Amino acid sequence: MSILNSILSRRALSIPRICNIFRPNNFPFNGVPSTLLHHNRPYSTAYSAIPSEEIPTSKPVFIRELVANASDALEKQRQFELSGCASSDGLGNGEGGELAIRVWCDAGKRQLVVEDSGIGMTYEELNDHLGTIAKSGTLKYIQDAKEGSAKSNLIGSFGIGFYSALMVGEEIRVYTKSRKDGKGYMWKTSGQGGYEIAEADVSNAGTKIVIQLREDAMQFTEKALVNNFVSFPIYLNGERVNQVEPLWIKEKSEITGDELREFYRKLSGDYKDPLAELVYKIDSPLNVRSILYVPNSSPFEQLYSKEGEIELYSRRVLIKSKCDGLLPAWMRFVRGVVDCEDVQLNISRELLQNNGVMLRIKEILTRRILKWFSDLASSERVKYEGIFESFNHYFKEGICTDEVNREKIKEILLFKSTKSESYTTLEEYKSRMSAEQKAIYFMVVPDKTVALESPYMEPFNKLGYEVLLMHDENIDKIMVSSLQSYKGLPIEDVEEAKIDVPVEEECENSLSREEVEIMCEWFKETFKADKVASVKETKRYTTHPAIVVNHGEILKNKMMMKQLGMDIESIPFNVEINPKHKMMKQLINLKCSNKELADLVLCQVFDNALLAAGVLTNPRRMVNRLNSLLNVIVEQGNRNCENQEDEI
Repeated sequence: MSILNSILSRRALSIPRICNIFRPNNFPFNGVPSTLLHHNRPYSTAYSAIPSEEIPTSKPVFIRELVANASDALEKQRQFELSGCASSDGLGNGEGGELAIRVWCDAGKRQLVVEDSGIGMTYEELNDHLGTIAKSGTLKYIQDAKEGSAKSNLIGSFGIGFYSALMVGEEIRVYTKSRKDGKGYMWKTSGQGGYEIAEADVSNAGTKIVIQLREDAMQFTEKALVNNFVSFPIYLNGERVNQVEPLWIKEKSEITGDELREFYRKLSGDYKDPLAELVYKIDSPLNVRSILYVPNSSPFEQLYSKEGEIELYSRRVLIKSKCDGLLPAWMRFVRGVVDCEDVQLNISRELLQNNGVMLRIKEILTRRILKWFSDLASSERVKYEGIFESFNHYFKEGICTDEVNREKIKEILLFKSTKSESYTTLEEYKSRMSAEQKAIYFMVVPDKTVALESPYMEPFNKLGYEVLLMHDENIDKIMVSSLQSYKGLPIEDVEEAKIDVPVEEECENSLSREEVEIMCEWFKETFKADKVASVKETKRYTTHPAIVVNHGEILKNKMMMKQLGMDIESIPFNVEINPKHKMMKQLINLKCSNKELADLVLCQVFDNALLAAGVLTNPRRMVNRLNSLLNVIVEQGNRNCENQEDEI
């Protein structure tokens, strides 16, 4: 019975079994027809006038519709009792008895039975409700009973929901006994355009619907298909399966932390407590009741899934268990329940995505969740940092995909930086900027140590500029392309940023102007245009002999070329040489005395620059060259030792 239980009795929300319930073969309705009142009477033409989009197209819809109708009948009976008109004389299970819904499924008989102890239907009501589809007298009834009092929570539109059972049933029989006149009737249809009504011996007041399932609909005898939150108990084959008062209906002040955590465990099946929870209710512009959670962690497969984890209800009736239209895709890690009275019970899954009410719910919830995260970042920083560490990939996805909310997402991003061991926000970074700094700078590196040792950090260290650190090359490189700016400040990669650094005085071992030109030409001749696009003197870097600049765009082009199957080795780089580095002076001298060795050193200088930039595609290729250079160093060292021994 795994299917029926997902609508009537979700494992996560079921409560202890109640045993003294009717047995399947001992219904309180005898249902023996005595006098045939109408034979093959046609349905009202109202059926043909129903717009096609109003008719449920998803088979499981009929169960929630029938349970909603049963709850409707029970609510009528409750109002009937409050009015003082109720009488239990000869009706069975009358005033003072339990108002409840009972569902029976019998695979052997291919039957699904939905039964309530509600107000029942008279002969006229059978014709009105079941002879004219989509007519519901409940709202009028309750308005008459309360004389225009507060809005009720009645659910269901009897006709459409009832006839949706014909999608799975070859015959439907309805046994009913009204508490108004105490008469019992049996209504029957096979869905061929007509119906029959006959008097019947029905024991207790209420309504029982018996669906004779088609052979291809046997899954509806399985328990996991039924889940509901209505104002009355629901029993499935004798087991109490619903929570009469859903947690989200309660006022926030009435809900304890233990209740929230227990509800989360039942909802998610997660044994760990959530990182954060939010109880949120509004009455305008929509009536929304919700409880939302941030889980302790995210399953790996969810990162690549687009399915949401929010359960959608309408007046405590489950509409969809995993509703992916309630939040932006990047918020799919948020779990919880949302109950909105404005969502139609008979809405099909096909219409959920483009439904106007759904879009408004999405806007309301998204705005509230963003505020929730912002409040946590301000007032409960440690908790929020835990959330961000677990789900930062989703936030970064939001920067890339959620253009509407991008600016608000920027406010809640967290970064490590060169000047702090803890996280910082863009706003906090901005507050620490000097007046001379004109941009926000970042660097994508494996860790902080690598960043501090990078040659590209040199000018920022000299100027005292803070740099944001990002550690996921695949995701962060994509994210920053959408990040672009913050409150008018451009966000720039330190490896591509153009900043002015005070010029240092030339040292004694610096290359002369003529030697700089010789070195630049030597680079161009050695590596040709397919590897080096330009070579010039650097004005910013002093600790490395040469660096590669503007390679960010080259990397993007390489990624594109690789996807197109093109040669990624043919894109040239821009090189800046450091004339103040003492090795460059010695290399020029070596070029005059030993050109072959000097060429090896020059190639290694270039590869070192590529390696520092993270664009060296095949580091193994320089192993032979390094071995040759090491051999030269060892030989030179041995000669020096021999010379020292000769001198001694």
